[in-house]
Formats: sequence, structure tokens, C-alpha cells
Amino acid sequence: MPTTLTTALKRLDLTDRFHVLIECPQCRRLFKPELVNRHIKCPECDIPLFSQGPRNVLLRLLGRPPPTPIPKAVTPFRLLSAALVYLLRHPGIERELDAWRYRPPPPPGVFRSIQDGRRWKCLQGADDQPFFGPQGADELRIGVILHVDWFSASSSAFSASYSSGAISFSIPNLPPVLRYRVENLILSAMTDGPKEPDAEELQHWLALIVDDLLVLFYLGIFAPTESRREGRRMRVAVVCTCADHPTMCKAAGFADKSHNNAPCTQGDVDSDNLYSDECLQGGCPPRSAEVHVARARAWQSLEDKKDRDDYFKQYGSRWSELMRLPYYDCVAMTVVDPMHNLLLGVVKHQWYSRWIKGGTLRADTKGGTKRELSVLHRFL
Repeated sequence: MPTTLTTALKRLDLTDRFHVLIECPQCRRLFKPELVNRHIKCPECDIPLFSQGPRNVLLRLLGRPPPTPIPKAVTPFRLLSAALVYLLRHPGIERELDAWRYRPPPPPGVFRSIQDGRRWKCLQGADDQPFFGPQGADELRIGVILHVDWFSASSSAFSASYSSGAISFSIPNLPPVLRYRVENLILSAMTDGPKEPDAEELQHWLALIVDDLLVLFYLGIFAPTESRREGRRMRVAVVCTCADHPTMCKAAGFADKSHNNAPCTQGDVDSDNLYSDECLQGGCPPRSAEVHVARARAWQSLEDKKDRDDYFKQYGSRWSELMRLPYYDCVAMTVVDPMHNLLLGVVKHQWYSRWIKGGTLRADTKGGTKRELSVLHRFL
């Protein structure tokens, strides 16, 4: 019988399989966990990365090494490639990941899943052929959706807020009934609090993720599968990034909806014309991914922070590590997730902002006269 939690987790094979990276508490750059010099500093901020603990005179007199230094901030990180190798151990998962090859095409104009969409069908592989095409049947072709979100627990009205973030992947090869099971979702990284990283700080995490994605796209990795114990090549491509609107803008280098010149990630329109009849009827000219990336590279080439801020204020584009992926279209492949878009976006705006605040749906009177809201509550 194990006597400690660590021993119990080890015997049950419940290790978390994360690397713990050292994080600069100021600029949030990430460093390898092998650093053990307590005097080492962040090359950008010139501040110590480790807490300067009390000096143990007794250990020094006894000739013993000092205790391992403790970083001021750390972050857990796991490569997508390593997580997929572990996922392939699950019984039947290889068959489900390959099932898209054998699905009959839907009738024209019918979309049953993301696999029926144009992005899935037209995404180009490293060989300039469709990534999800008939060629390369000996390889396991996996699409992933990148998710980024933050959570702030409201434990007390008097305590300070604390926001923690998660960077994860889901696999659209799988049917929805399997896609969102906990064992099939891949948690790649977590950001510590108390504040969520800004757009530039988030790129430190995305840089490591994109490095791994480039290897998975161009070279792939070999991993044992149910059908091929000797190993099968697996290639991976990001199908889209799915997040709420502020996070989506951070991840793909866009400005948020409050920007004067570029408030929209999809249309080339300024804030004065964003709600014009022409734009609301779909007449807004589409935003160009090529122009967005070109402006982001121009922003990246600026070294002075004020110059970058002025450039972003004018054009609403900044560098994103996702732009290093040769197939990734920041405009077309970065979307607002359904929960934030529909439930907290369209539905809330229509019901609360338009109907309730506009007086169309009214509360009961003080005299007890029933109005529209109570009728709807009975329906619900």
C-alpha cells in the first residue's frame, strides 16, 4: 500500500507527462527546465529567474551542494507530438482517426461535419497535394483545432481576480461523440496568473507549439499503432483556431472590436462603418490574409515599442507565431467558438440588448399584471 500521493500516482501510471518550463515573471518568456543556476537572469528583462533563498551556511561548511533553486514562475507544457503518440495507445482510436477516408460524400450543399467544408478539402500538404486527399493512405493524417481560453474563479467579492489559461487541441477527425471526451482532448499548455498574457506574451507559448507543428507537418513522426506495431508515419495540420473574440485576436494578430481602423477580423472596414446597412447586409469587402501577414511582418520588423504601438494603432495587425505555418490563413481559419458567438453573442445581444432593454419584452408590473417575460419563463 503506497504511503504517499506521489507513489500512488506512479503505481497507477497517472503521471501528468508535462514539462515544467521556467517563466520570466515580467516578460513571460519561457526557458528550459535544465536551468539550475540561481543567479541566472532573463536576457530581456535582466531580472533573476530564481528566488534567492536563504544561504545555508551549515551545508557549505559540510561541503554539501546547496538545495535546488526554486523558479519565481513556472508553466506546464506538453508537446502535441508526444500527446498524440500517447493517444494512439487507446484501443480503436487509429480506426476512428482514419474513418474520414471512407465516409461517403454528402449530397451537394449538405454539410454534416467540418470534414465536408472547403478548408478541410483544400488544405495543402507539404507535397502541394490536398493534405486530406486520397494520396498518402499509408500515413495517418490528423487535423487539429487549436483552443485558447482563460478562466477566472470568483471565490470572493473582496479578493483579487486570478486568471489561469489553457491551450489545448481537439481532433476533428473524430466524430463529435468521441471528439470532446476528456481522454481525446489534448491539453498542451497552461498559463499562470494572476493576469492572462497579452497578445505579445501569448506568442512565447505559441512559438513552442508552432515549432512542433512544423515538424508534424513537414516530416511527421513515427509511432506504433494498432495496425502497425513497427510504426506508422503521422502528419498533423491545424484546421482552425477556435476561441472567444479577444483571445482569437491575440492568437492571430488582430485588433479587437474597439479598434478604430480595423475592428473586424473578417471585413476591411473601420469602426464608423462597421454597423452600416452595407456591412450588415454582407457588402463589406473581405479582409485579405496576405495583407494582414505583410503588415504583421512590418510590425515585427520595428524594434521600438512606441513605433510598434503606433503601427498597430493605424493598421490593427501584429505578428503571430501561427503565421509561420505555411498553410494557415489567419482570416479564414480563425473563428469564434459557438458558445461565445451564439449563446453569449448573438442570443444575448438579441434578447437582452434589443428586446429586454428595448422594452419589447417587459417584466410584470408591481400590481401583478403579467407581461411578456413571465410568459416566456413559463414556456422555458
